[in-house]
Amino acid sequence: MEKISKIDAARRQIDTAIDLYFSNGDLLSIYSISFSAHQILNDIYRHHQDYDFLRTLTDKLPPDFRRYLAGPANFLKHADRDHDAYLPEISYVQIEAVLCVATILYRRITGDLTLKMKGFDFILEELAYEEIGIEEIDTNIDRIKEYAAHRNRLKNLPAAELLAEKSKMYRGFLEAFPRLESLQEKMAEEGKSATDILDMLEDLKGRRDS
Repeated sequence: MEKISKIDAARRQIDTAIDLYFSNGDLLSIYSISFSAHQILNDIYRHHQDYDFLRTLTDKLPPDFRRYLAGPANFLKHADRDHDAYLPEISYVQIEAVLCVATILYRRITGDLTLKMKGFDFILEELAYEEIGIEEIDTNIDRIKEYAAHRNRLKNLPAAELLAEKSKMYRGFLEAFPRLESLQEKMAEEGKSATDILDMLEDLKGRRDS
């Protein structure tokens, strides 16, 4: 019989929640799975890692926002209280925030992310590129402007349409990442820059589409 550790359970929950999220699954179910994984990793981190990081991370979130994130979990947990109360609809923001913290804790505990977590992380960072101050490694000015315009277009989409675009990005990431990671390592060994790699990928895409 397979033995499942707590970290394995959290990993499987996060990966499942990410898949369901990008498949437009039921938001309450996704939230419940995500928050369960978050709680497991939160408890593990308290015992096995530098707890100051977790405290700092938590303190950076305004109290109202922390209550907003944990609200659905508390509502479901305490069914004996206000048994006839109603829960406001779960939001995409709540799910992404809970998954974001869970993936951060998972990486700090294990030293890495699963492929699906990397896909989720990539999409969040891509859409918050300017806000979180990601360093630009491409030197192609036209391409930088094109990508920035694409990000702005996505940000202005209605929530449902934005999720559909994120889902496309996620599926594309899962398919391409292993191959691109290998290519990046090979070109880095040859002394190629990030711009060289992006130029080559752009050229390959152009040939495929022509």
